[in-house]
Amino acid sequence: MVPPIPPLALPIGDSPNPRSTPVVTWALIALHLLVFLVAVLPTMSSGAGVDKKLAAEWRRDVTKPPSAEEVAKREAMTAEEREIADQVAALLTTRLSPEPDTLLLYGSGYRPGSPYFNKLFTSLFLHAGLLAAAFHLLLLWILGDNVEHHIGRLPFLALYAGGGALGALLGSHLSLVGSSLPVLSSTSALGAVLGAYFMFFRYYEIQFVYLGRLAWRQPTAGTRFIPARMALPMLALFAAILGHSSTGVRGATWAGVAIGVVSALLLHEHFGVRANPRRDQRYPDPLRVTTDPVQRITDLLAQDREGEAAQIYLENRQRPGFVLEGPPLDRLAQYLAQHGMPALAAAARTNRQG
Repeated sequence: MVPPIPPLALPIGDSPNPRSTPVVTWALIALHLLVFLVAVLPTMSSGAGVDKKLAAEWRRDVTKPPSAEEVAKREAMTAEEREIADQVAALLTTRLSPEPDTLLLYGSGYRPGSPYFNKLFTSLFLHAGLLAAAFHLLLLWILGDNVEHHIGRLPFLALYAGGGALGALLGSHLSLVGSSLPVLSSTSALGAVLGAYFMFFRYYEIQFVYLGRLAWRQPTAGTRFIPARMALPMLALFAAILGHSSTGVRGATWAGVAIGVVSALLLHEHFGVRANPRRDQRYPDPLRVTTDPVQRITDLLAQDREGEAAQIYLENRQRPGFVLEGPPLDRLAQYLAQHGMPALAAAARTNRQG
């Protein structure tokens, strides 16, 4: 029997996309790459030095404290046995030595026991391994331009930097009680972008490229659009796992997601679509509640605001009693098909509201 290939999926884009240039998103990606080339890459060479004092702190923090059983066993030893055990433990601890790149992450993260607040920002561009860095940049490239276009450049920069710093601060003090392992604020910064994207664009779609094969089938590969409200939780979970993939550091993606959600609510209230009506046409506001969605859709289509009309349709199409027919439904189906949502367009054309 041919062994199965575990299904693999990688996000490659989203739909629809903004037409403006995401200056802040591109600048953040460039800074990530610059930090990698200047600070991280040199530590991967075999000749990189190690800070002995920091390495001793790393060994202390990553070494598990002795259990009650081990403490009782040590107390039952004779003086000679205890001396031999201490010599063996010292030998093992000496051999436990961090790599220079691991030590860089450990020294740059925020630790409750060593509260240097500048590290909340220095670790914005450091990641728990190459895979975590690649995944971070990929999601920032896919999702960042949408959020930046919707709320503006300076609010987006504040969301990324502030969400990362505050998320690391919360994560280090809440999820790691009793631990001195540092938290990288890059994980919570990405979580903030994920949370804001979920609030603003959860009815849009994320495009994935996939590869897989079951034992009784031929290999399958291709691309597929998945609703953002279904894809984003999976991406957030994977980002959280990658945030813990390096020894001696932790991530706080969950805290960043919470901050992103709250920030989206606040930004909607204080900035919202009123700050730029043209932005609303391309990026409808999913937080708005309408009392008569059919009439609202009809009015928006009359104003050529198809984006917002499509958003209200997606929010209400499964509600009992919601019926949209005729030219408005045909126009929305055409809009959905043009913006990479063929399944929703087909459902609209056949008037399947469920």
